[in-house]
Amino acid sequence: MFVTLLILTVVLVGLVVLLPYWSKLVNYSYEPNQKSKARGRSGPSQLPQTSGYVPPDQQLQQETKAKATGLRKFTADDVPVKLKLNHLQTKRRKERLDVDRNPNNFDYDLDELINEVDEPISNSRTSNGESSVFSKDIV
Repeated sequence: MFVTLLILTVVLVGLVVLLPYWSKLVNYSYEPNQKSKARGRSGPSQLPQTSGYVPPDQQLQQETKAKATGLRKFTADDVPVKLKLNHLQTKRRKERLDVDRNPNNFDYDLDELINEVDEPISNSRTSNGESSVFSKDIV
């Protein structure tokens, strides 16, 4: 069960990383970090030297502060893999659509639509013996 979940996670993370690359939306590039080499990072950070006895709670507090300051110095420039967005221009139509903005011009015949709506109503009224209100004989 755990192995299946692990494999599924790896596949999903791989797809999240690779799909933008395959669709040419982003580029990944490996750039070795020059700052970290120049700085010459040392091992664990040195705690300030004090003379005498340091209580355990104060020592723990100093250690956590030293770890926190080490984490705050980590920036995006320290990551060796860079993600760069490609500026894709959208494909636009070069031809203009011929749009008729006149509200009196329709793509359909209004009289035909009115007759289609009126026909079932008039048929139902004539079958019931009522006279049609929408009579076509009126001029």
